[in-house]
Amino acid sequence: MSPPLAATERAVVASFGPQADVRRLWAGQPHGRSPWASCADGCCLDLALRSEPAEAVAWLRFLLREVLSPRAVASARRTAAAGLPGGHRVDGRVLVGESAPVLVTVAASRVHEVRLDDDHLPLEPRSRSRCAEVVALREGPHTER
Repeated sequence: MSPPLAATERAVVASFGPQADVRRLWAGQPHGRSPWASCADGCCLDLALRSEPAEAVAWLRFLLREVLSPRAVASARRTAAAGLPGGHRVDGRVLVGESAPVLVTVAASRVHEVRLDDDHLPLEPRSRSRCAEVVALREGPHTER
C-alpha cells in the first residue's frame, strides 16, 4: 500500500474487524465483520480471518472504495468527514478460500478475482475483455526507455 496507513487509518480499518470493541458502521459496508487487517506498519492488508472468497472480496472492495482510495464524490466526502486522507494505492494478490480457491488480485486499487481449481489453475480462460495482471518488469537490453 502506498502511502502506508497512518495510525488513525489503521484504527478505522481495525474498527470493521473482529477485534474491535465497538463496531464502526459506514454507508454501504458488507454484512458481518471485515476479514482484513492492516499490518503494524500500515504498508499492507492481511487476510486476518478465514472467510469465503465472496465475503473477502466484498470487504476489500468496500475498504478501497470507501476508506483507502475513494474515487466517487460521495465516498470521498464520507472519508474526509471521518478525517481520513484517502488516496492510497493498493497492489497485491492473495489466495482466498479452501474448497473453491479464488486468486484475488489488486492493481491500482482495482480488485479482480479468478476462480481456480484444486491445482490453482484458472477454471475459466481469460477473455480479452478482462484486465491483465500487472507484473513489474526489470530493465534489460530489450526494454525501451
